[in-house]
Amino acid sequence: MKWCNVGFGKRVAIWVVLSWVTMMAQAIAQQYQFTTLDDPAGTGTQLIGISGSEILGSYVDGSDNTQTFLYSGTFNTLNLNAPGAVGATIPTAISGGNIVGYFDTNDPSGSRLRGFLLSGTTYTVLGQGEGFYDVQPFGVSGSNVVGTYTDTSGNDHGFLYNGFMDPHIDYSTQYGANVTYPVAISGSEIAGYYVDSLGYSQGFVYDAGNYTLLNDPLAVSGIYHTDTEATGISGSNVVGFYIGSDGNKNGFLYNGGNYITLDDPLGVRGTIITGIDGDDLVGYYIDGSGEDHGFMASPVPESATWVSLIVGGGIMLLVIRRRVAILLP
Repeated sequence: MKWCNVGFGKRVAIWVVLSWVTMMAQAIAQQYQFTTLDDPAGTGTQLIGISGSEILGSYVDGSDNTQTFLYSGTFNTLNLNAPGAVGATIPTAISGGNIVGYFDTNDPSGSRLRGFLLSGTTYTVLGQGEGFYDVQPFGVSGSNVVGTYTDTSGNDHGFLYNGFMDPHIDYSTQYGANVTYPVAISGSEIAGYYVDSLGYSQGFVYDAGNYTLLNDPLAVSGIYHTDTEATGISGSNVVGFYIGSDGNKNGFLYNGGNYITLDDPLGVRGTIITGIDGDDLVGYYIDGSGEDHGFMASPVPESATWVSLIVGGGIMLLVIRRRVAILLP
């Protein structure tokens, strides 16, 4: 009888320890430290993509022109010049050594915008002369690119480029999709959103012809409509933003089962998450005066969380130890 009781005590101890470890893991995963990253050369910094230690972003200079930069400990202004560009070459995403974006050609035929993939110093123009007009890439993973284009009838569509243009990333119109925006890609999975005929946004993850719809439960919604946009994906984690009841944009992290709201504490008027790589997030927040500021967020447990978990775990182990001691001869 005593041996059985001791075995039960050990089983309880193992269960409590495992539960405590699980609670610690969940607490750690749900706490993020936000760090403001503003380019000192201007105002209105927005971080728009991250790959490893490199962050892509933009700011507004003293002449009210938008400038772009790469940040990897220091801010370095990008001076991109795609072949045939008239005016600025606009980067939109980064993956490894590859950057994608678009530029204006001032083409009198009406097809003005061209997409590009920059690998090292080599530009690949996307959709040129193939019936794809106004190509705008928004996401890149290796050499795979996603974005939007306009067809010969003036309709907008999503595309995937993996050496050639695949124009079939459109959420079915039978579900009310008006325009589909593939925004980010990770492996075979594409994250983005579509806009319905009433102007509401609905997030999604697309993989091999299948769509998983994303609808943050805190997003303002009507009977059939919500406002949730997925803007980044890395593995099973998807980030984006939703519009809350106060009309502000709120960041979220979706990990396949739960939506976690992630708002920069300084974002009085909103937080927009634009990219993710591993556990690191980037984006920008809007302060009380309406100014944009870039941020990076990384998972870090709060000190109070550590203290409460450690103290709670110690108390539980002490109780178990006394229980087992009582059962011993």
